[in-house]
Amino acid sequence: STDINESDISSIQKIIPQIILITFIFEGIGFVLLFLKFITIFSLPKALYYAMFHSVSAFCNAGYSLFPDNLMQFYNSPLTIFTISFLIISGGLGFHVIHNTFSYIKERMKHKRMYKRKTLSETSKIVLSGTVFLLLAGTYLFYALEHGNTLKDLSTPVQYLTAFFQSVTLRSAGFNTVDFSQL
Repeated sequence: STDINESDISSIQKIIPQIILITFIFEGIGFVLLFLKFITIFSLPKALYYAMFHSVSAFCNAGYSLFPDNLMQFYNSPLTIFTISFLIISGGLGFHVIHNTFSYIKERMKHKRMYKRKTLSETSKIVLSGTVFLLLAGTYLFYALEHGNTLKDLSTPVQYLTAFFQSVTLRSAGFNTVDFSQL
């Protein structure tokens, strides 16, 4: 297994194509899913452009949106919210964790016997468990603090969807589906 912090040139030359491939796969999945939503609202050229831009922006944790209200108009769109969240989380995990996790899953599916299984690296274990903890804690805290305020006019499922999205994006990306001035 290659490690991103390898110092010799041959290892770096091996990992760069993997990084590019992972990036294109994740951003491509995001592009397709966002396009499915955007094509119902915008013309074909705009839907293509918006889907590409927001997919890259989310995966890179840039948080830039082409919409004047950021993503507030999509507050009740699970497809948009979960796609952007998936991209933010995936991009935030890092290439080593993504590569290590996929290698682990692939190896586990191939071999049923315990002694042949590959294990997750300590870094991957810490990053994945920390991510899950922060997402759950952030979702709960945002919901608890805003349930009677910015979320009060939303249905319960949309309140949880909004709380989850804000938990994801407030860590590093900067997108929003609520008016921050009302928090």
